[in-house]
Amino acid sequence: MNRKEAINLKSIPIDLNNRKSENTISEKLPALKDSGEKQINLEIKNLPEQENQNFSIDTELFSKIKDIQELPDWVIIKFLLSKGKLINSDFNDRILNG
Repeated sequence: MNRKEAINLKSIPIDLNNRKSENTISEKLPALKDSGEKQINLEIKNLPEQENQNFSIDTELFSKIKDIQELPDWVIIKFLLSKGKLINSDFNDRILNG
């Protein structure tokens, strides 16, 4: 199965700061195999708040764009991190001040 054919059926959130979560994956694997799963795809995702902190993104600007555009968080983060003509513009002020 290639990535384009993959279908997201289940999600298992893992908190890496919680020691009890360490066994979650190993506990779930036998049940997945017994249910007929042949292959799984492990994706690493961060919460938008974490990404905002990691990249020093303006949280107020992020929230305003999310409310107005109703875009997925990752799209907004990539947009805000992109370099281009907006870097020296008044885009931030225009979004925040409507």
